[in-house]
Amino acid sequence: MNFELLIPIFPESRFEECIPFLEPAFAYGDISTPKRQIMFLAQAGHETQGFTRFEENLKYSPQALANAWPHRYSMNPKTKPLVPNRLAQLIAYKPEKIANLTYANRMGNGPESSGDGFRYRGRGWFMNTGFRQYELRDEEFHLNGKLIANPDMLLQPYWGAMCAAAYWKERNLNDEADLKDVAGARKKIQGSEFHTDRVAAIYRKIQKAYGS
Repeated sequence: MNFELLIPIFPESRFEECIPFLEPAFAYGDISTPKRQIMFLAQAGHETQGFTRFEENLKYSPQALANAWPHRYSMNPKTKPLVPNRLAQLIAYKPEKIANLTYANRMGNGPESSGDGFRYRGRGWFMNTGFRQYELRDEEFHLNGKLIANPDMLLQPYWGAMCAAAYWKERNLNDEADLKDVAGARKKIQGSEFHTDRVAAIYRKIQKAYGS
């Protein structure tokens, strides 16, 4: 596949910078068929907002906090529409505070005071999140603590691609790719089928470029 044919699908993005690293990433993740490559690129394209953002956007409004974490940031998680609570109002639009509080004592992170939540916020093509995920990737690629010490490495195209392939392999996403199951892959990545329609639209565009 001439990946440059995909550049128009991701306009005004960093996709062109990523092209040299697709082949090694595909080899690492056994993303070896057009169906697997199309699914991988469609899902990664959605997660990175069309290869324009490789870092978690934590500028949540009070309502967005309530929607994302209703048990923590809404008045009553069983009531629709969700109403932001006092805590959501206090930390809204404060990315560091949001990450440190929301991700504290989870995913291998320490308490809020450790700063791990923000330090190991989502980065990369599939938003690698939490100390444990960074530690796993560091061990997998024999980086000897370099990724843990410098988590911004995942913003680099090479490590973004390779860690995305590792994530893909870890979750056996080739199974869904072989079945062209966009919703199933979405559920493994996101925990729900939210935005499946958006991923499917990207999938169709890439599929057309592949001629398959």
